[in-house]
Amino acid sequence: MKVRTGRHEGARGLILALAIFVPLAGCTTSPRTQLDWGVNDRVHHKTVVASRAVRAPVRRQYAYRAAAIVPTPRPAQSVVPGWYRPTPRPAQSDAAVAQTSGDVRFVWPTGGHVITEFGAADNGERSDGINIAAPSGQPIRAAADGTVSYAGNDLKSYGNLVLIRHGDDYVTAYAHAERMVVNRGDSVTKGQIIAYVGSTGDVSQPQLHFEIRHGVHPVDPRPLLGPLQVVASR
Repeated sequence: MKVRTGRHEGARGLILALAIFVPLAGCTTSPRTQLDWGVNDRVHHKTVVASRAVRAPVRRQYAYRAAAIVPTPRPAQSVVPGWYRPTPRPAQSDAAVAQTSGDVRFVWPTGGHVITEFGAADNGERSDGINIAAPSGQPIRAAADGTVSYAGNDLKSYGNLVLIRHGDDYVTAYAHAERMVVNRGDSVTKGQIIAYVGSTGDVSQPQLHFEIRHGVHPVDPRPLLGPLQVVASR
């Protein structure tokens, strides 16, 4: 006669089988088993993290140091020669100029309009030279051959000033220049560009203050110059 097992007995058999099988499965050595309660998963995770840590690029930190600032040495300014005095001195007469001029002949340093004449003015002031109004940037030329004895702006009222020594103890001065293109000690020839007209110093419009001195005495430039070339203002 065939005996049938009841539901409860079948359930007890299944539970018994699982109780035997599951602990055995947990002891298996397969690295991929899913019955080891996540042990292999945790080991795998640690291995991946460790490998990533090994492969991770090393981040280098750079310490940036500010470069040492080395001051640019400034060229020493030329000191105005002692024999050149901007303060008014008695002018020599035309006769004295004629006696001392010899063969020295000067050319006009730039073209334009004479706005200040040499000598005493009606307001009691006097000028040691002449002022020539000219367009800004117009070339200023050496009035004769000579050597640059000064190029600078130490005399603020004169702005950028060039002094040139010539033969027979003559000196020419060129003031209020916009910029200078010669330096102290340079040899220049008559008509050579030495600077450009500007309005530096105590003037309000572009012009050239031009002087001729014999020794330390200012003389009237007109007797030593030819006709002035007049140029149109810009």
